[in-house]
Amino acid sequence: MVIDFSMTPEALEEMFLSRTIEKETDYEEQYERSLAAVRSNKQNYSTFNKHVMTELTRANVWNKNAALDNIKKNLEKCKEAKDKLLEAESIVATLAPMRDLYRPIAKRAVILYQARKDMTKVNHMYQFSLERFIDKVFPNSFDPSQNSIQNMSMQSAQSIDKETEQIEQDQDYELNQRLISVVDSLTVNCYKHICLGKSIRRFQSAQSSDIDTEQNKILFVKTIKGLIKISIIN
Repeated sequence: MVIDFSMTPEALEEMFLSRTIEKETDYEEQYERSLAAVRSNKQNYSTFNKHVMTELTRANVWNKNAALDNIKKNLEKCKEAKDKLLEAESIVATLAPMRDLYRPIAKRAVILYQARKDMTKVNHMYQFSLERFIDKVFPNSFDPSQNSIQNMSMQSAQSIDKETEQIEQDQDYELNQRLISVVDSLTVNCYKHICLGKSIRRFQSAQSSDIDTEQNKILFVKTIKGLIKISIIN
């Protein structure tokens, strides 16, 4: 895997979001396939439309039947591509809001990575690669946590003693707790990685600077004796 170290914060966030969804749910593959289908069928629809226009403008008046057959075939292909495009767009529109529920994890990952990277401004010895963050710090933040929210939601739904509204409330609560758990774990893992022979105060200063840019959407609670507590403000 080739990693582009010049990725923008927005691109990094999308990358971390995709990896989060892969860890927490089973529909990321479907989302990626649907995006690919949207791109492919848009191209196909455009291509077949051009073929139709070409046939209309260059049709041989002495061979009208052949021209009409070609136009008919391309129109059928246009319709098929259009139907597939609409289906893929519908799937993407359905899954996109579900993916956004996990965006706080991706946002925190970007903040932590950029804070860690900015430590090189303090001292060049604080070198830290995106590849290492992706392969070590980020995935390890999911492993020790509780089971995915998808599994917990299924367990809640199986409780026959609860009304539908109560189940939905429980699922929302469980998702919120899951997000807090993973964000907390991610932050602590990054903090511990920094603290391996590094300066705690310098790292905290870099974090505070980056978190201020999030317009108070994420509140970093003061570190006391090596313990970090996280609050996510909706």
